[in-house]
Amino acid sequence: MLPLNKNYIALVSILAYVVYIIVNFIYFSIGTVFGDETRFIAEAITLSESGEFWNYKDRAWEMPLTAVIYSIFYSLFENERNLIIFVRLFQPLLLVLQAFLLYKISLKIFDNKLSALIAFTITLFYPFFIFYQGLLLSETFFNTVLIVSFYFIYRWYEDDFKIDTSFLLANIFLLLSIYIKGTLSILPPLLLTVFFVVNKLELKSAIKVFLYSTLIYIFLMTPWWIRNYMIFDQFVPFTTSSGKVLYLGNNPANKYGGCDMAVDVDRKEFTSIGTIDDELERNKLFKYKAIEFIKNNPDRFFELMLLKFKRFYNIIPNADKYKQGYFKWITLVSYGSIFTLFLVSIVIHAKYYKRLTAIYILFIYFTLLHMVFIASLRYRLPLEPFMILLSSNVIAIIYRRIYGSKN
Repeated sequence: MLPLNKNYIALVSILAYVVYIIVNFIYFSIGTVFGDETRFIAEAITLSESGEFWNYKDRAWEMPLTAVIYSIFYSLFENERNLIIFVRLFQPLLLVLQAFLLYKISLKIFDNKLSALIAFTITLFYPFFIFYQGLLLSETFFNTVLIVSFYFIYRWYEDDFKIDTSFLLANIFLLLSIYIKGTLSILPPLLLTVFFVVNKLELKSAIKVFLYSTLIYIFLMTPWWIRNYMIFDQFVPFTTSSGKVLYLGNNPANKYGGCDMAVDVDRKEFTSIGTIDDELERNKLFKYKAIEFIKNNPDRFFELMLLKFKRFYNIIPNADKYKQGYFKWITLVSYGSIFTLFLVSIVIHAKYYKRLTAIYILFIYFTLLHMVFIASLRYRLPLEPFMILLSSNVIAIIYRRIYGSKN
């Protein structure tokens, strides 16, 4: 049985950090590994040197917080190589924080130390988290802020849903996640309100929760909205890339629900639209083409949704170059095991459905969103900490039944 003491958490955290450093500086070279890293580095350098947020020629192609954080790091060194080194020393700490917060959330939900320690340990050594913490991408920041928000959601739950500091911080961190990725969109007020309603069934108080959450949402999103209005002279709520993403997942050339811009689009049309200088017009045209395809081909749209659902939850990599060899087996053993236990957990945790509603809403939202737009294993990553959280309690239950331990 895992030792149930603070020394275990400290020692395993140190060991995990050492593993991350070995991966970051021996397995990875001191340079970019993933194509999108160059985009985030370029944004950070431009922001640091000019004080303005650009994605190459676009002003709102994606949300800015990752670039803001990286620009602060860059300003300390004014050197791309040192930026990479610093990020690879810093982001491992975020993964340790994620693991500790999942430990705390598990205790709040299941009140079982063994379950919490299993979640803590698996999170620290989960291959995909280790891989992404070493990359200059938004994934590790997004996952961390999302987990922090759920820590405060469950503190709010423990406080019997009082409109207090936990409620405020849950809202703030949900909104900060939108500043990293626009994925959550308008979800935060809805998530908190539905979570409240399922647990309390008090309509009057639910209206209050929704109104307060909406006011916090508007207040925190307003700086981005004002900034965009000053640039574009019109309201741009999130990003100017949504149309392109919608088109990529919904066009006549997409045969298998993929998201490869070199394969899953009509290259001539895609390139033609992509050359439009005005990013708002470009976004509108991509969106128009995608919606036109959906309207004219509803059956095919539904087929693509099913294909994207399969891609989103696939237990082996979708990309051909990763379907063989050790990439396939690492995915199958790690994610495959967690996903199987997660499915079992949905049945086993039926009695916990009220307190787990917030997590289930997140799963439903992400699943539907990526069935409509595009789906890949990378976009599933924010759900995997919560799969680990629920799966760990299944492991703890099995352990207790075999060995008769209660904690």
